[in-house]
Amino acid sequence: MPKHVLKTSLNHFENDISRAFTLLTQSSNFSDEVARQDVWRAAIMMAVGASDAFFCKAYVDLISRTLRAMQRESNLEVPDGIFNVMFPISIIASRGTSGLGYRIGSRLIMEKESFLSLNSVKKKFNVFYEPNMPKALTDDKIISWIHNQRVKKRHYGITSRTYRSLGATQKSSAKKNAGKTFRNLFAKHYQRRNDCIHNCDRIKEKPQRITESMAKKCVEDYQFLVGEMHEDLSKEFEKFLRRIGCTPATIRSVSY
Repeated sequence: MPKHVLKTSLNHFENDISRAFTLLTQSSNFSDEVARQDVWRAAIMMAVGASDAFFCKAYVDLISRTLRAMQRESNLEVPDGIFNVMFPISIIASRGTSGLGYRIGSRLIMEKESFLSLNSVKKKFNVFYEPNMPKALTDDKIISWIHNQRVKKRHYGITSRTYRSLGATQKSSAKKNAGKTFRNLFAKHYQRRNDCIHNCDRIKEKPQRITESMAKKCVEDYQFLVGEMHEDLSKEFEKFLRRIGCTPATIRSVSY
């Protein structure tokens, strides 16, 4: 897939996540302990926000490119998940069926939604995945990332080396446990972000305990998630265009 697809989404994410890492680095400049802790909380919120922004922009990108393909070819076998997108008629009326019009309309759709859970990511992006194959963030897809150099044991509850050494039956069980561990980890990150934003990180009387290490792990985890999902979506979207019947010329056209 040409690098134009999801290019802006990834570039913005990489910039945003680097800002989260900068917060962690600069936190040592604060002599006040409470101020340092709040900078760590800000890094967590920045990381989750960077991920949310990436997925919103990525969805807008893929939907608008799909609509452009449908405009070029009227006989495409497009799945219901695309037809069910509620597109603003006002944009079509004012902008017409242009690439810019599709992008603006898609962006307006996403202004009312968010990607603040792994389930929301699955729900939106699974339409681009091949039927009868591992979908976004399923156990099979999650475990396929275990050999990434940036993977941490906390992501899966098991190391890549240990997983490779298991027999077939043991791997099946380990895969389910790994998927559960991965989803629980991010559920905690999303909840911590919500606690910080909506209740200044208080559960009861006092703010929750936080350390620089805890914040750093959260930032690293979202860097890992988005990195893997970006690679996944780039591959799946090209296959999606071929699967719905796009000609090579159309694929080239909507990829730039």
